Amino acid sequence: MTIRIPARRNPHVRFSGVDPDLGPEEFLRLLDERNPTLQIGVDISKVKVTFRERGGTRAYVVEVDPEAFRRIMASPRLSVGWTMVHASEDLHVPTCTFCASYGQGRSSCPAAADPTKAVCTKCGAEGHVGAACPVRMGDATVCCAACRRVGLEAVGHPTGFSGCRCYKRMWRG
Repeated sequence: MTIRIPARRNPHVRFSGVDPDLGPEEFLRLLDERNPTLQIGVDISKVKVTFRERGGTRAYVVEVDPEAFRRIMASPRLSVGWTMVHASEDLHVPTCTFCASYGQGRSSCPAAADPTKAVCTKCGAEGHVGAACPVRMGDATVCCAACRRVGLEAVGHPTGFSGCRCYKRMWRG
């Protein structure tokens, strides 16, 4: 058995409201051109994740160096091309979609071999996963399984919600 000490991770910034026609490299180039005081360092920064947002825009999660992170967080509304984007810290807390707990993914879940131990991330009920749940976000029956386990107010938000007290506790340490 070998033990590995994880390397220190550079900060990740989520940029929301990005024009969907911009590719990752073009986004970084325009961000650097339109906001020269940030000194992002296009050669150092890397787009880690990209996904669609509800309004048809895109969001990019970018790994930046700590100094650039401080400058970005000091002025979170930034110009990119013809649009303004909003920057926020991207705090990743692994959330298991099988047992609805924080700190692990589904692939490393010890309960994943037993389908009867599935816990829904939407309604908090046991016996099924969130993908098979008939409850829709916004319904009165949405319930956080992690909050319910520890006795906190669980109704009104799903497991993995960024405003969840258990979720916040995980990334604060």
